[in-house]
Amino acid sequence: MIKGLPRPAKKDELVSLDLEMYGQNVERLHRPHGTFACLSISYGSKETYQVYDIPDLRRSLKLVDKGQWVGHNLLYDLRQLRALVGDTPQRRVWDIMLVEQGLYGGWFGSFALEDLHRRYLAKPLPKGIVSEFGRRDSMTVPMQKYAAKDAEVTLAIAKRQLADIKADDISMLHYWQIDEPMLWCILDMPRVKIDVDGWIKLAEFHKAEGERIQRSLGFNVFSSEIVRAAIEKMVGFKIKDTNAKETLELLSKNMGRAGRDNEKLFIDDILLARQFRKAAETYGQSWVDQHVEPRGFVFPDWKNNGTETARMACANPNLQNIPTRDLPVFRSLFISRHGKTGWLLIADQEQQEVRILAHLSGDEQMRSDILANVDLHAQAARDFGLASRDEGKTANLALSYGQSAWGLSKRTGISEELAALGIRRRNRRYPAVVEWSQKQIASARALDYVKSTMGRRVWVNRHAQYGGADRNAINSPVQTSAAEQTKLWQVMIHEWCKTEGYDYSICLAVHDELVADVPSETLVAWKKEVKKSGIESGKTVVPGFPMKVSIAVGKNWGDKK
Repeated sequence: MIKGLPRPAKKDELVSLDLEMYGQNVERLHRPHGTFACLSISYGSKETYQVYDIPDLRRSLKLVDKGQWVGHNLLYDLRQLRALVGDTPQRRVWDIMLVEQGLYGGWFGSFALEDLHRRYLAKPLPKGIVSEFGRRDSMTVPMQKYAAKDAEVTLAIAKRQLADIKADDISMLHYWQIDEPMLWCILDMPRVKIDVDGWIKLAEFHKAEGERIQRSLGFNVFSSEIVRAAIEKMVGFKIKDTNAKETLELLSKNMGRAGRDNEKLFIDDILLARQFRKAAETYGQSWVDQHVEPRGFVFPDWKNNGTETARMACANPNLQNIPTRDLPVFRSLFISRHGKTGWLLIADQEQQEVRILAHLSGDEQMRSDILANVDLHAQAARDFGLASRDEGKTANLALSYGQSAWGLSKRTGISEELAALGIRRRNRRYPAVVEWSQKQIASARALDYVKSTMGRRVWVNRHAQYGGADRNAINSPVQTSAAEQTKLWQVMIHEWCKTEGYDYSICLAVHDELVADVPSETLVAWKKEVKKSGIESGKTVVPGFPMKVSIAVGKNWGDKK
């Protein structure tokens, strides 16, 4: 390790950067805080530099500017660097964590630096000393060595990744066109604003209603034994589980179909009391105290790849889990940070996964139905004798993922015979989907992975229980391609913002839905661009099959106009 400024990087030379900070809270690493400890800059095991003050940090970044920056979880390092030295311009970077997620999503469950070190370099990487940075405000020699080692091994892993990719001729389009530029989108995502007073009042209402319904029932709705006994007494037969919401919902549906309205209402009251009480506990005053900052601002921790299928994730708090179907009022409490002059623009991809399935399978009848605006979810409801379009949507998506008649019966409450009949109807209508599904299963069994339309590998666990491997073989290419399209959509909007000089305003991303918080004067331009980019991203990820984007505008997330 060399203490002091690094030598200048040659053009495109691999140079690893690893930042260490003092006094950080591990639950707030997505928010710049703490004080600068050191930056380690490595060109290899024999040439690692380390600087300890802000002026040298600035000089070091200029000296390595021409190189190819390498790091692990660069979202963290770049966010902290922006706070320490000002704006860090967008550039191409090699993030070994993002690369590994794209190569081995589904095969490995963890992508921490010590995991990658063990896989590529076949030995453990001690990380115990990392806690010292949270407790101290000065460097010890072991801390210096630890930081330098992280930079060295990050570079070594990057070189091994590049060699493997070249040897196996693996396409990295998904990284360079989606994951890498998406990193910069996340860095620029603005804070989210909520109506704090309304939020607390809603929590108080949920608590009061949950307690009122529970009193009327006369027992604790979260006691599984008491609930089971009460329901069994009411319906007159044994039930296995009362903890799972889906089980009680299915039982309620069956009671309704049988005309047993009293039993249905009884079960519905249990579900409602649980729903209100859980909402009050999960999204009450403690949620506000933990996550909401002055003026109602929330700064969530967005992740590029939250699942093996490349979907984004959100934490601290998870805004993708905000109740929507059961308690849509929560969305009305997300408001514009621009005040009275601001609008929330809500855009979503219509039938995104079904369109991708039609593209992947090449099924001409499904393509024709979609382009003719046939409501496939209403059609599925008719095929399976379901009561509503929402139930048809549940069935349709489940079937797209290879759901069996037994599984569909359990999910919807219809008999297994009716489920099997509905599946036969659908298979006759869309035979190419059936053929494609079987090919995906065979390919996954031979290779242990499937691919998205952009070439991203999603590994399939052949030992998954209850046919899970086969369902994942069908589901993963669809869901991964959908996730990639939604992220490419954001990348295109981000590029447009840079070109036009607008602030990047996408503040929420929930699967196929994006929410932008924009001032009135840019609303028209944003509406035009969001729709255009939504369609253009589809042409890249799903070439030859048109995607469709719906746009709504409101003063809050739930107030669509």
